[in-house]
Amino acid sequence: MQDACAPDIPNTVPNGSEPQAVTLAEAARLAGVSERAIRARVKRGTLPTSRAVRGGRVVALVELHALAVAYPQLQAAPQLVEPEPPDIQRATVELRDDGRAQDLELRAQLAAAREEVARLSGMLALSEKVEQSAQRYADKLEAKLEAVQAKLDTSTRESLSLAHQLGRVEGVHARTTEQLEAASRPWWRRLLRR
Repeated sequence: MQDACAPDIPNTVPNGSEPQAVTLAEAARLAGVSERAIRARVKRGTLPTSRAVRGGRVVALVELHALAVAYPQLQAAPQLVEPEPPDIQRATVELRDDGRAQDLELRAQLAAAREEVARLSGMLALSEKVEQSAQRYADKLEAKLEAVQAKLDTSTRESLSLAHQLGRVEGVHARTTEQLEAASRPWWRRLLRR
């Protein structure tokens, strides 16, 4: 029985015989790890197993191909693992080439995105400088406007004060003029009020 999470391993080797399988203890010895490490991989589902009866006992078996996939250092020992068929090798090369092409394309896209970010960052910095400059200019204009308003307020107050004083002077002038006219009229006009 194979684990559902395990990678798909063919049931036969290329020459049509049953797949080569070893017990967990033999797999540990071949891989150069402890039997406990092999059992942990089986439990995690990264190393598929099958069950078989050997010597009247049910034992867990690991296929050599699956063991070589899990432990790449075993692939250097050709007597343990059957070579991959040419079509699988060709597909592997094609996948590797496709992966490289995609990697190059993604790197180019990343470089373009970084250039765009740099360009936009420069534009943002420039717009911030323009905004700061415009704010400084607006502050200067506002200060000038306040100064002009202060002067205008002062001159307006002065003008109102002068107008008020002028009004008083005109009033005094009118009264004085009347009195002078009254004094220069003959007595009979003063009496008749003409």
